Amino acid sequence: MTVVSGDILKPTHYLIVTYPAWSHLRSLLGLCNSLLTLNPSLHLTILVPASRASAAALETSQYPPIVFPERKKIVHYGDASYKKDGLYGVREGYKMECLTWLESYTQPLAKLDAVKDSITKEDVPLHDIPLTAIIADLNLCAFSVSIKKIMGREKGETPILLTLAPYNTALLAAFMMQGYGDLSGKIDRVLSSSGDDQELQKKLGMEIIGSSDEIVSIPGLSPYHFYEANPVETESMLHRLPTMAQFLKYIPLVTERLIIGWPHVLGQNLQDQVTKRFGPSYQIGPQLPVLSGTEWVVEEREGECKQYLDAALIDEGENSVFFGSILFAPTKDQIILLLDVLEELQRKYIMVVGNLDPVVRPGVEDIMRDRVGRADNKGLLVRWAPQRAILSHPATGLFLTHAGASSAVEAMTLRMPMILWPAGFDQPYIANELDALGVGYELLQIREGPNIGRTCARNGVVVRGTAEAIRGEFLLAFGDLKGGLVGRLRNRVREVAEMLREDKECGATFKSMWELSRIGHEVLNEIDST
Repeated sequence: MTVVSGDILKPTHYLIVTYPAWSHLRSLLGLCNSLLTLNPSLHLTILVPASRASAAALETSQYPPIVFPERKKIVHYGDASYKKDGLYGVREGYKMECLTWLESYTQPLAKLDAVKDSITKEDVPLHDIPLTAIIADLNLCAFSVSIKKIMGREKGETPILLTLAPYNTALLAAFMMQGYGDLSGKIDRVLSSSGDDQELQKKLGMEIIGSSDEIVSIPGLSPYHFYEANPVETESMLHRLPTMAQFLKYIPLVTERLIIGWPHVLGQNLQDQVTKRFGPSYQIGPQLPVLSGTEWVVEEREGECKQYLDAALIDEGENSVFFGSILFAPTKDQIILLLDVLEELQRKYIMVVGNLDPVVRPGVEDIMRDRVGRADNKGLLVRWAPQRAILSHPATGLFLTHAGASSAVEAMTLRMPMILWPAGFDQPYIANELDALGVGYELLQIREGPNIGRTCARNGVVVRGTAEAIRGEFLLAFGDLKGGLVGRLRNRVREVAEMLREDKECGATFKSMWELSRIGHEVLNEIDST
């Protein structure tokens, strides 16, 4: 139990700038609730994309109430209709559009004038407290800088700028720290040598990065080659090197303090390097609410998933169903193989389509809709599902995930073993870490591109990518949800769940959250643990 004591704190005021991509937005919403809970003198102004208003309201309704709820003001920005199909799509991030929408808010926020909510069209009066800090999603840091410049010029006030990076700490090491493969330097080398010649850029990118036999070692991860960090061809960073270069240079320039969406206990061996690179940093993990029974209401057809799981629990007992999302990864051949194996095993499962991109992976959703739940297939296909509620249901025994940071920590917290099918950016690094930690098993034979015919640095396995090799790996992963591989993962994830609980309740993650909630206070309250 943690007991908080000390002086009454002066009121402080943080501006929170959220981004439409659901995992990013959700991370900041959870952070807001924790900050308000830890510091009853803190006030927040939260900018939420209008296109995410309903989703954000539903998410925040899952959190326990805070004292003095008037300390939280929500202002919607942007066009409420500006979104693709589906409410929760990961690809619904629009950096330039968001910055354009936010531009008109810069002066009023800097001066604490009322700002117009883009949904209600009404002016929202702000807290009459100078901004102490601005916490922005890493995609929107330029907006924070603009506000700070105005405040410094007109008021002589300089709020501290914090950036949220909702990733694992190892990703930051791989991309932006010295001693871990110098990826940033390699990208610069490719771009400086290729100029505007895109074909030469592709060629050099493959030679210097994509096909390199160099082995990289990062604390907490198994050794890997650069090509292993790009397992899915369509999501490879080699297609986005100029954007990557801008990103890697931009973040340190606009960040005074860094908030990392990964638990401190898992990233602690990199804390010194993070601080050296970014200044004061907080590894806090996703600040998830206590699980609520009302989470089931997010279902497209309310009650569908719960009824399916309740029936499976009666028919086959605990750990008889697996739950999965295939948002990024599978080709048509891979999804056919997966469905063939699941039908052969007579496996029950819930599969989420989400915003599966029909351009990147044409025909995959059609195959799923034609087969899942039909004939001998025992699955349930849904557009969106209450992930935490499903993972906490006793019938659920396994989680197939692309290894996003929030989903990974949710699964570990709920003691759920994982099968990992990463695609790009942070996911391969998180999958590697979870595999090394022993709480998940990363699929290797589904890898594409330069991975084919080459070895994995961690175990020497050769990636064949053939139907036979992929089928064998699927049988290993989904053949036995109660013992075998999954049983070993389950035993380990129970141990890790306890580590995470202690870290969040009374460890370094809690200390980081405590300090983060008290920016602007000259004296931090004491924390006594009993």
